[in-house]
Amino acid sequence: MDTFGFLFFGQWALIASAAYFCQAINIILDKILLGERRIASPISYAFYGGVWSILALMLAPLGMKVLSFADFFMPSPRLILLAFASGAASIFALWTFYAAVKAGEPTRVATALGGLSPVFVLLLSFLFFGVSPDAKQLAAVAFFICGGLLVSYRRRDMEKTFLPHESFLLIVLAAFLFAVTFTVEKVIFNDAPFVQGFVWTRIGAFVTATSLLLFPVLRAGIRRWSPRTDARTSGLFIVNKLIGASVFFLLSVAISIAHSSEISIINAMQGFQYMLVFVLALAYSFWRPALLSERLDAGAVMRKILAIALISLGFYLLS
Repeated sequence: MDTFGFLFFGQWALIASAAYFCQAINIILDKILLGERRIASPISYAFYGGVWSILALMLAPLGMKVLSFADFFMPSPRLILLAFASGAASIFALWTFYAAVKAGEPTRVATALGGLSPVFVLLLSFLFFGVSPDAKQLAAVAFFICGGLLVSYRRRDMEKTFLPHESFLLIVLAAFLFAVTFTVEKVIFNDAPFVQGFVWTRIGAFVTATSLLLFPVLRAGIRRWSPRTDARTSGLFIVNKLIGASVFFLLSVAISIAHSSEISIINAMQGFQYMLVFVLALAYSFWRPALLSERLDAGAVMRKILAIALISLGFYLLS
């Protein structure tokens, strides 16, 4: 373990909690920015967030206290490949997540995502680390699936239905990509010092984001909004991106210092995040009910609370 990681040793649970607190605020701000026609294109939102990833280079001097300049900036081809895979997955995860948030209710999207992410994490942990799920973990998966299905259930007029097919597919894809992002990060942190691994994954995210400009269709979507078009929106965007960057950084620190078997516990702690998202969305909806598109009828609120409880129970079993 490098010197930087040693400062946080034994505190990964507290660090992960701080990350999820920031992420709850991040999700509400995402919906505010993607709503009201402020930022019309999720791909533009993901692009500018990815471009900001290059700021992680400011951490390089910390990494070079452990490694030489040459070792830090010329790692093994395997580390570069894994870092770019993790960075690319994070950009596409954000893109699909933003698209789902723009189309739906923050509490439904965040909670459904939370019900699916641990399932993919357990699967990928088995594939990457050979960690086989035990009876508790399988029971947790059942609670995750039940909670995810329950929160996606809704009534539209007299029709009982689940989330629109496209929205649910976006959530499934985002959950898988987020799971890939952090599982591959753990593989990197097992082989490299934290700062080096983190910086290179952010370089991978930056390269992926900028490469989107090579495709005319995506370039047109990105150009639909830029931080220079609206000063008020740009200020909120910058604040939100700083919060989002802190989430990735704090989760990366927690993952790097935790044991491989504890990745699922870090993922499980998201129950705190979903409850906070629910409380924040509920409070904001009383002020601006149309913006977050949250259903406030008794049935919808009770289903969301029950879904969060089921997923939280799954998290408890994992821990």
